[in-house]
Amino acid sequence: MAENSTVARPYARAIFELAQESASYPAWSAFLERAATIVMDERVAGLIDSPKLSRSDIAELMIDLAGDGAGDEGHNLIRLLAENDRLALLPEITAESVSYTHLTLPTSKPKCSCGWAREQY
Repeated sequence: MAENSTVARPYARAIFELAQESASYPAWSAFLERAATIVMDERVAGLIDSPKLSRSDIAELMIDLAGDGAGDEGHNLIRLLAENDRLALLPEITAESVSYTHLTLPTSKPKCSCGWAREQY
């Protein structure tokens, strides 16, 4: 959906710039892949939409599931997305960040195995 892509793009751009500055793109890429795959799981999607869990609880669950690959910055991203009801955008954010890498780093080979991105690219 174009709207999701439009909303995801600034997040992806910020992540890409942070990853470039810290030379941590492989870690960010792996973290985003895990997080995107997790939110696409029907069980997790149901929890994200559940009124019984707070946004903070959902964020902590996602952080536990996604791991520490991107460190505190990755955890902060998850918290920010949860706070703004945008965790479901993680597949689009991941795909957009892959696009930035592909367009900006000509020697890189973008790799994204999440289902949504495979359908788009």
